[in-house]
Amino acid sequence: MARGELFLFHTSIGIYTDNKLQKLNGTPELDKCIRKLFDPINFIGRIEDLDSFIDNFNQYLAFDKWRVRRNNEKIEFEKLDDVKIEKCSAQQEADEEQFLNQEFKAISIDALHLDPAISDTIKSRLEEIRICLTNIPTP
Repeated sequence: MARGELFLFHTSIGIYTDNKLQKLNGTPELDKCIRKLFDPINFIGRIEDLDSFIDNFNQYLAFDKWRVRRNNEKIEFEKLDDVKIEKCSAQQEADEEQFLNQEFKAISIDALHLDPAISDTIKSRLEEIRICLTNIPTP
C-alpha cells in the first residue's frame, strides 16, 4: 500500500468511525457499548488495568461533564456539574517512563493473523523504529 493509499485508508476509517459515533452519541446503545468495553468479567486478574483504562477514558469524558465509574462488578455513569481535569500522578508518569524504556525484542506480528500487506508494513515500521532507537546519541 503506497503512502497516499495508506492516508486515504486511515482517513476513511476515521470518517467511518466519526459517523458511527455520531449516530451512537447520546443513545442507550452507547451506554451498552461502554459497559461492554469495561465489563470487569473481561479483566479477571487485571482489575488494576481496568481501573487504569477507565481513568484514561474519563479524561476525554470530562469535557462532556461525564465520568465512568466501576462499582465492584458494575460500570456506572456519573454526571458532573463542571469539567474536572485531574493531574497525572507521579506513579502514572513513572509507569509511562518505564513502559517507554522497555525493549520489545520478540514481537510476533504474524501471530496477529493480519492481512499480509498490513503485517509487512508493521514489520518494516518496527524495524525502522529499532534502527532509530539504536542510533540515538547518548548525552
